[in-house]
Amino acid sequence: SLLVEEQDKLVGIITDRDLRNRVLALGLPASTQVNHVMTRQPHSIDFHAYLYEAVQQMSQHNVHHLPVMAQGICCGMLSATDIIRSQQDHPVYLIGEIHRQPDVDGLERCSQQIATLAITLNKQQVPAHEAGHIITTITDALTQRLIYLAQQKLGEAPCIFSWLAFGSQARMDQSLNADQDNALLLEKEPTGAVAEYFSELAEFVCKGLAQCGVTLCPGNIMATNPELRLSLKGWSGRFARWIATPTPEALLKASIFFDLRVIDGSKGLFNALQQDILQRTAKAPLFLYHLAQAALQRTAPLGFFKNFILEADGKHKKGLDLKKRGISLLTDLVRVYALSAGITEVNTRRRLQQLAEKGVIESKDSLNINDAFDLLAQLRWEKHQHDLQQGHDVTNLLDPMDVSGLARHQLKDSFAVINDAQSSLKHRFCRDM
Repeated sequence: SLLVEEQDKLVGIITDRDLRNRVLALGLPASTQVNHVMTRQPHSIDFHAYLYEAVQQMSQHNVHHLPVMAQGICCGMLSATDIIRSQQDHPVYLIGEIHRQPDVDGLERCSQQIATLAITLNKQQVPAHEAGHIITTITDALTQRLIYLAQQKLGEAPCIFSWLAFGSQARMDQSLNADQDNALLLEKEPTGAVAEYFSELAEFVCKGLAQCGVTLCPGNIMATNPELRLSLKGWSGRFARWIATPTPEALLKASIFFDLRVIDGSKGLFNALQQDILQRTAKAPLFLYHLAQAALQRTAPLGFFKNFILEADGKHKKGLDLKKRGISLLTDLVRVYALSAGITEVNTRRRLQQLAEKGVIESKDSLNINDAFDLLAQLRWEKHQHDLQQGHDVTNLLDPMDVSGLARHQLKDSFAVINDAQSSLKHRFCRDM
């Protein structure tokens, strides 16, 4: 495109479309003057306008170029291509790109945009719970594409399967430093050729996720672990044992498995497993007792006089672990209520909503827990953003002096909500045992 000016004033624009339609199509000679074929008084946009306003104008007037004006003088040009390029760190664009990649190296390049996307989401003031949902959706897309690429390499699966996610990916509240928690649910028993195929598929997908920045699980809760590649009968039997003969030690390790979601493969197979689990948990007071006890093992870092109790990490930095001593405590106690009520939702906020609707939890208590959960998630999200922009390792440890006095006050209120919610959980599930 070319801008046409007269005495520093924009009077027209000529684009490749003008050349095609107004010159070539009409057979005009090259000696034709520009002012005979240009678009006069073109639509323009102010330098300080927002990008969405430019998109709106282009759509409304069906134009692909917008001169950019500053105090009546043209200072630049915005094209449709510029707008498309600016959207490359938008989650919809990124997920589309992920599903077009022909190999793991391409997926790795896509995953390198996640940090930029996170910073953009923060600048746009996207709430932490929505950002967590977006990050998780991208991890889902990477997983789905890796499963597709694995099958391109290994051939069609020998039986129906479901790729399962546990923990934060299942709950759709992943953070930037989340690791892998996954497994395979199979239609057939994992023996012979079936076992060999899914072992190779799991190896391909888990290694691919690690290459894309979703780190391997230090506790080996991954589909590469043969103990986590089971048939429907095998998984049902394992959950049945956890529920029928619970022990505190076993449930401390197993509680993560009770937040599960299907990422790829058969939803029917997954639904059969989930229904089997929920039918058992709703009628198992001893299991709920031990699960509640496991949820009460840790407390919020708030002292008797409402002072913060700081703890050190491996690098001897002191602070509040927003995940282990905050978010996870709420996740754990909400899980107990959800399993007792047979709720299929695994997202903590949606579980709380359904628990209130069913009258399992008082509406005001549900709102208080939700608000505390949102505040802790928001502070952790902002802490991760700060770490990212400073080039530091992303951690959950927050120095309370790094936030405002108001935020510290709200943080203390959130920890008090956790203490009250844990007391209610203990009263509800542990008093008769």
